[in-house]
Amino acid sequence: MKSSIQEHERNYVYWGIIATDKILPILPFGKAWGDSLEAMKKINPTEDRSINARIFKDFSCLRSYHVANLKKLRANALREE
Repeated sequence: MKSSIQEHERNYVYWGIIATDKILPILPFGKAWGDSLEAMKKINPTEDRSINARIFKDFSCLRSYHVANLKKLRANALREE
């Protein structure tokens, strides 16, 4: 449990994100979100896929998180060439 908390802190809290995988059931809007995520699994293009929901502190956190991940993907793609 401690390692999963440390991983969450390192991968999400730093970026201003709350991963909802574990806490969605206890959030006031959790049931509605959970039902919506399940419904999305039945529709293209997310059919039969795992869908994760994240809550971002603000737009800047959302942008920074995705820019960092795109940079990682680009670096990995260039290494593979």
